[in-house]
Amino acid sequence: MQTKIRFFSVTFDFPRDELISRVIAASRRVPDKITLADFDEARPSASLYLFQPRNISIARRNEDGEVVWDSVETVDRIAVKIHISKQYAVISAINSPRSSKFVDMLMSELCSDTKYFYEAMEIEEALVKKHVSKFDAARLVSAKVRDFAVYEGAVGRFEVTSKNGLVDDIAPFLRGKFYRVDSLTYELTHGFSNFLVTYSSGGGIKVNENHLDLLLTTFEKLI
Repeated sequence: MQTKIRFFSVTFDFPRDELISRVIAASRRVPDKITLADFDEARPSASLYLFQPRNISIARRNEDGEVVWDSVETVDRIAVKIHISKQYAVISAINSPRSSKFVDMLMSELCSDTKYFYEAMEIEEALVKKHVSKFDAARLVSAKVRDFAVYEGAVGRFEVTSKNGLVDDIAPFLRGKFYRVDSLTYELTHGFSNFLVTYSSGGGIKVNENHLDLLLTTFEKLI
């Protein structure tokens, strides 16, 4: 089963060494929203569960046999980790909703008296190459690129794949041209494991859940 991890870069006004104390305080103040699972004051970092209510629509038949729609409230439980990286704080969320409202909820509780700013973390090609080099073997097997010039006033987007692996510059006709990378998929080998990982420039990584811990541990050390 594929698991998606989304990454957000966060800046805030309070000192970094206050992060854990603020997380602990928030989990005690609003336990219905934030549950603290684990923390490391030395790093600092914390693993949390966030609980975010949302409404879903369900269909049912009334006594006359007509289909009617009702709104039912449910709760999403989102596994989140927040830690201090080399440049900023990073929030990673596993299989989170498409909306980033849960990041706002968390940061508003941690920064009730200060300002904060967050955005999807950009995963650049250089970072991806550093990460895949941490494994025994890595082969680029798929890439999506965009914004390369086709002719004056027109730009293109395409995906190229090869089970035998792609060349470093993805496609010969892109050599020397400007383009942006949307996503890169690598086949990684580590020990006795062989698996696929997809890196999205918009701050997401997809990997089989069996290799999630290995992937996160090595990736977090680079950011």
